[in-house]
Amino acid sequence: MKVLKLYHFENQFGQTNYKANNIYTTENNDDYLTLPNQIITFFDNHSNKVNDYKKTQNVRFKMPHAQFLIHLSNMFGSVESFGNHCDYLAEKFKYSLKQAPKKSFYLIFYRTEVQGMECLSILTMEAKTGVQVSNNKFNILEEILPDKDARLRKAAVVFKEDSLNFKDGVENTGDGEGG
Repeated sequence: MKVLKLYHFENQFGQTNYKANNIYTTENNDDYLTLPNQIITFFDNHSNKVNDYKKTQNVRFKMPHAQFLIHLSNMFGSVESFGNHCDYLAEKFKYSLKQAPKKSFYLIFYRTEVQGMECLSILTMEAKTGVQVSNNKFNILEEILPDKDARLRKAAVVFKEDSLNFKDGVENTGDGEGG
């Protein structure tokens, strides 16, 4: 894991509201908070398990000019660019919700590697279970493992190279040749 940003979504008087948390990185940097190793392991394990889970579905983008792909291409640049594009996607996510959530939850974006390929992982997780954030510090509840379906519910792992090749019209067809 290289960088992570999370958003706390909650129901406030029947309206969906969210608060953006800080950006966390694996590098010591005065501008960003440092990710604890326990958090890196927690989320990296989850991303790897998403790929191995028997109910995981593979999906494709319908069009190479999908708005998400434009943001994705910029999320692998600087940490600041990652944060800005996460902010945009969190706002889009908020407006895609049909009704205010019954329970508060985190929307989490992080860059990592799965099977040696760079990717963006996006997941939602109940706010009071698994991982808690208070005063910019993480707390993991040990008895909750990353593979518990009820705690880490929805996840997407978007592979950088394959997605950007699709965006650019150069897909790997599996026969060793692009396009």
